[in-house]
Amino acid sequence: MKGSGRAGTWIAVLLLVPLLGCATAKEIVALRQVQFHLNGVTDARVAGISLDRVGTYGDLAAADLARLAISIAGGDVPLTLTLHSWTTASSSRVP
Repeated sequence: MKGSGRAGTWIAVLLLVPLLGCATAKEIVALRQVQFHLNGVTDARVAGISLDRVGTYGDLAAADLARLAISIAGGDVPLTLTLHSWTTASSSRVP
């Protein structure tokens, strides 16, 4: 059923109100009204290799390829980046 998930959420919120306090509960409910918008990505790295200067495979240096091969062989190829975003609140207000 579509509405059962929302009902469960509201029941959980109502049960937590006495524990958290009214102000905290309002903040949690208000957070559901926030919309996040992606504004860009910077400082992207794969296995420690900066992607700022890599446009094609040919842009990778021998050291980059070695580092990438070691990461793949080890089963750990981390991706790190910085997301830039902005938020807006919807027009509905929390009572």
